[in-house]
Amino acid sequence: MDYLSEELRLQYYIIMGTVRNDIQYQNGVKDMENCTQTQIDSCLKDLCNSLNRFESQKQQKQQSLFEIFGSSGGAFGQLQPEIRNTSKHI
Repeated sequence: MDYLSEELRLQYYIIMGTVRNDIQYQNGVKDMENCTQTQIDSCLKDLCNSLNRFESQKQQKQQSLFEIFGSSGGAFGQLQPEIRNTSKHI
């Protein structure tokens, strides 16, 4: 899990604005730390499987980027011919 400092700061301000103490915020941060540590421990227990899963996800991401940008390099695929409206407005 990745959290930006801005997200944490916003969460802190919202909690302080409503509850007026930071116990809820501190408990949330502790929960995030515990969850992150659990994920790290799980990866370290089975490092080979974790690395294989990472490589698989990396290849899937590269493939999806190729599908988005296509072989032409354009974000929207092949350029289409421009269609002009030839009707006259009254």
